[in-house]
Amino acid sequence: MTALQLQYQATHDHLTGLRNRSCLEQELLDAMTRCDENPRRQLAVVAIDLNDFKHINDSHGHAAGDHLLQNIAQRFKRIKRKSDLIFRTGGDEFVWIVEGLDAVNKPSFVNRINTALSMPIEYQGHLLAVTGSIGIATYPSDAASPDELLNQADQAMYHNKGS
Repeated sequence: MTALQLQYQATHDHLTGLRNRSCLEQELLDAMTRCDENPRRQLAVVAIDLNDFKHINDSHGHAAGDHLLQNIAQRFKRIKRKSDLIFRTGGDEFVWIVEGLDAVNKPSFVNRINTALSMPIEYQGHLLAVTGSIGIATYPSDAASPDELLNQADQAMYHNKGS
């Protein structure tokens, strides 16, 4: 295995091909630095948790859950902008780093994600359906460090999950 292949395996989720948690903090720090260099630029961290994912795994098996995650990842890849970075950070959790997301285009961005999640996915004759809870934190207004920004996005997501 080449060094490039090893690097890819270390930084990408084996199931979805998305970046994984191990490279999230550095990518976020790099994006924050770019924002610091251009004060008019804003950065958003978008945390997404799939609702009822455990039910799908329990009802249809882990292979169905894996199939769902792979399809969601593909949908996210199709709707992302070239500059967006998407990570699978846990079982059914995703994080997007979105540069240039402001209050004007935030509703359409959230709508694109919700639309991608709302379409059922067929698996062995069953339609699997999930929704997502989404939380957004912005830099520089919500936090000063990558950890704070991720925590703020997670808190917003869990707040929306409970609503």
